[in-house]
Amino acid sequence: MFGELSENVFKSKVAKRIFGLFILAAFIPIILISFISFNYISTQLDKETKRQLYRESRAAGLLIFDRLTSLDTNLNIIASELRRGVSPTSFEKDEWLQSIFNALFIIDEKGNWERIFGFSEFKNELTERQIKYLKEGETVLHISTRADELPNLFMIKNIEKKEGQLRYLVGEISGDYLWDLGIYLPEVFCVLTKKKYALHCSNSYKGGFASLDLAQTSTSSDTGSGHSWIFEEQEYVIHTWSLFLDAKFHADNLYILFGVPQRTAYSIISGYKSVFPKAILASIFLVVLLSISQIRKHLIPLEKLAEGTMKVTQGVFNKPVVIDSGDEFEELAHSFNNMAEKIDGQIKTITLLAEIDRLILSSPDTGFIIETLIQHLHSIMDASHVGVVTIENITEGVATLHINIDEEFKKIEKMQIILTRNEITEIKLCNAYLIFNNGEERSYLGRTGELGDVSYLVYPVYIKSQLAGLIFLGSRTRPEFDEDELNKIKELSQRVAVALSNAAWEEMLYHQAHYDGLTGLPNRFLFRDRVAQALEYANRSNFLMAVLFIDLDDFKGINDSLGHVFGDDVLKHTGKLLTTCVRSYDTIARFGGDEFVVMISDVETLDKIISETTKLSNRILENITKPFVLNERDIYITSSIGIAIYPRDGKTFDDLLRNADTAMYRAKARGRGNFEFYREAYNANALERFELRNELRNALDKNELSLVYQPKLNCRTGKITGAEVLLRWDHPKMGRIPPDKFISLAEETGLIVPIGYWVLETACAQNRIWLEKGFELDIAVNLSPEQFRQSDLFEKLESILKKTSMSPKYLELEITESITIKDYDNTIKVLDKFRELDISISIDDFGTGYSSMAYLQKLSIDRLKIDQSFIQNVSSDSDSVAIVKAIIAMSHSLNLSVVAEGVETEDQYNLLKELDCDELQGNLISYPLDSAEFDSYLYENYAHGNEKAL
Repeated sequence: MFGELSENVFKSKVAKRIFGLFILAAFIPIILISFISFNYISTQLDKETKRQLYRESRAAGLLIFDRLTSLDTNLNIIASELRRGVSPTSFEKDEWLQSIFNALFIIDEKGNWERIFGFSEFKNELTERQIKYLKEGETVLHISTRADELPNLFMIKNIEKKEGQLRYLVGEISGDYLWDLGIYLPEVFCVLTKKKYALHCSNSYKGGFASLDLAQTSTSSDTGSGHSWIFEEQEYVIHTWSLFLDAKFHADNLYILFGVPQRTAYSIISGYKSVFPKAILASIFLVVLLSISQIRKHLIPLEKLAEGTMKVTQGVFNKPVVIDSGDEFEELAHSFNNMAEKIDGQIKTITLLAEIDRLILSSPDTGFIIETLIQHLHSIMDASHVGVVTIENITEGVATLHINIDEEFKKIEKMQIILTRNEITEIKLCNAYLIFNNGEERSYLGRTGELGDVSYLVYPVYIKSQLAGLIFLGSRTRPEFDEDELNKIKELSQRVAVALSNAAWEEMLYHQAHYDGLTGLPNRFLFRDRVAQALEYANRSNFLMAVLFIDLDDFKGINDSLGHVFGDDVLKHTGKLLTTCVRSYDTIARFGGDEFVVMISDVETLDKIISETTKLSNRILENITKPFVLNERDIYITSSIGIAIYPRDGKTFDDLLRNADTAMYRAKARGRGNFEFYREAYNANALERFELRNELRNALDKNELSLVYQPKLNCRTGKITGAEVLLRWDHPKMGRIPPDKFISLAEETGLIVPIGYWVLETACAQNRIWLEKGFELDIAVNLSPEQFRQSDLFEKLESILKKTSMSPKYLELEITESITIKDYDNTIKVLDKFRELDISISIDDFGTGYSSMAYLQKLSIDRLKIDQSFIQNVSSDSDSVAIVKAIIAMSHSLNLSVVAEGVETEDQYNLLKELDCDELQGNLISYPLDSAEFDSYLYENYAHGNEKAL
């Protein structure tokens, strides 16, 4: 082949002259570069070898120091044990000590030995300086140097003074432990003393390095410089590193010496020397071959044009004829390629239009349509990247960008973007297309700019005269745009609009059927379908799954007080918040109203699914309870969560959902803001609650409800000042039902409102009777949150007061702290209106909720009732005393009176009286009494008070 090329090339004198110039121009730089690179590599390799020896010797020195420190620690422990009286014989069989010390013994100043284990030739040759440090309790490393054998290392620790003598604990250090570092070591590794004795050396070099002149290694500094050394007719590169021992062990420095044979260290140079001539010859040969090839290249343009023509006739248009001759042949090739490109573009355009038409009729998948467009559009106009932007919300500028991130246009990236108002206006105002160059920032072009594009062609896409998106092509160059190509893309954008419109309609129908219109979350139908699929997979794979039923606490109150529109905003906020709590592959849905459900699937064990659901429930509860601002209002909500696990708690969707719902109600019964796992016993509790709920609906009509009254005592006068009204339910079959069981049911069913008004009317009528008998009492009635939010509350109150003929100044309404914190502005207005009616207001169970004095000072209230949880421990717990004292002091500073609930003992009574509490209420004063019993109680205690009973 080479002979054929040379025969064709060297027929021309010009070709011969060019060939000679090529050879000369290439040969001189090759020789220069080769020699320069050889010298540079040699120098750098020498430096790197010495640096490597320094790093390795330093690392070995630090490891030796660490082992000496470990030996010191062990010696300290033994010395400490010996000082405490432990017998030395207890250490003689210690395998660890025998592995790190060859011998361990005790010696005094006179040289008397007490052997623990091993044998040693230790001579008491300690210097005065070493003895001084030993007396101070420090450890000394002693190196014995004898001419006839290798030196030994001893670690010494003073034990105590005994009868005026010093006793030392001496350990002869094991060489295997100290020098076997467990790391890669070079061929030469020695540890030398300052006097050039070799403590340890590689076996082959003991004699040689014992006589090494350390003056070469700069022993006055910490690190010796690298240099050469000849041993047994072999030259080595060596380096020393000084191990400083004086500060820690009061011994002379040791020198870590590493070395490698020069033939090993500089083996690369030797190889380079052998390869160097071959590389020069190969380079020259390559230059010759390339020269002949380049010369011959200019003799075959006609052959290439003929080959290109054949390819076009075969339908291959993407193989252009490449001729770089710079003459008429190159111009002819360029014209030929342009013709082929136009034919190819027309065929591709027709094919792509047909494909889009097919998609319009067959595919409802927007993503698939966009991917098809991106994969084919660059074939019509050369582009590095093709992007399609679909606008979801033109008012807010919410859009989705689809763009290829590879050169094959197969990897499509999808991301959310926000179009600015100016960008939307700009796109709408363009006549046909926009052209941008580098430096012009647009939000939808940011990603393609990151990928290296500098020029952009943008086409708007309209659906029914409404801007629905845009198509853009990004290029790393600034091409010239052909009008024919621009018109083709415009036609394509119109076809794409039709395809996207059809797909959007199909997607809208699907979304309406399977997603919640308010929150955008899956609805119950889609959730049921996904749970069914997960159950089928779990059954096949023996996996577990769980369903979480989430219900907002007291959401009805938000709707009733702030309106359903505001409630919808709260639900939307909750849906977004829950989405941030769950994992991307978990399913969350809105089930209806204020109920949400979450499915966790594909979990292997029961312990793991319990752990995961517990973490998720805590995360949801923590995030939901955080206050947030909505329409300039501070909103506080809580939720309750019930959890059912497959297959333990049910094997079907309905079973899991029902049991999760049951567990959720159990969580609410615990006080809300909680989560509960389903238990079999909950079914019985749920049935009981269901029966009580039904019975409660008729309790008022059947006269099963009654009131009792618990007196309040004035601490200063000792007289009865009023009573708190308490509700009781006596069922004909179930007996007396505790308030904590039926009050929550009344609130859940809304029955608390008519029951509450009945309590108000009955209590006011009774107090009117006592007032007529001369007992001037304040009657305190609890007002539920549901009643507080009723729009006709004041009309009902005025009607009751008028009907019972009781003056409002004798009526006290008790509200909870939670009422004051929710919708604070509205609470202020309501309490101000109560003040106008001359009705007293007290805050019940103060200290257990969210209120603070900063809130209370703005509210029209008259007194605080300290929760009984603080009163129970007030006589024995200093913290409770401090809290109660602070509440009383702050209340009085705000002109509020204080009532202590749950007073049970005389100690509590005396302490509260001492703390200047205004009123007391509890079983010490009197148990709750019915109207007849309370009537008798008043005749006995009203005038002179209840002091005598105490």
